[in-house]
Amino acid sequence: SKITVYLKHYFETDKYMLNTDSFKVGNKDDFFQINNIRFMHRNVNQSSRKTKEIEQKTYQINANELIFVSFDIYPTNNWEKDLMILPCSYIMCNDKPLMTDTIRISLK
Repeated sequence: SKITVYLKHYFETDKYMLNTDSFKVGNKDDFFQINNIRFMHRNVNQSSRKTKEIEQKTYQINANELIFVSFDIYPTNNWEKDLMILPCSYIMCNDKPLMTDTIRISLK
């Protein structure tokens, strides 16, 4: 079976950079595999809800832009652990990482 997780970020200013190769997901015992990490974007004011894929490894985020991150999880064995988005530098502001704490996601 597969679980798809979506993260949505909204940015009001253009002071942020996205580093797609710095995104980190994990858990303590590795009871899952992660595939198909995708980064997408669209302007908040677009009449269409259609997103475009981000192909660059480093992407300048525009003002009033939505950034979406999605990835597929393939659990193994009896997975009952929390998924963790680890502190990383995938979103930067003035050369400092925006995420400095772990985000825990419970899929129970």
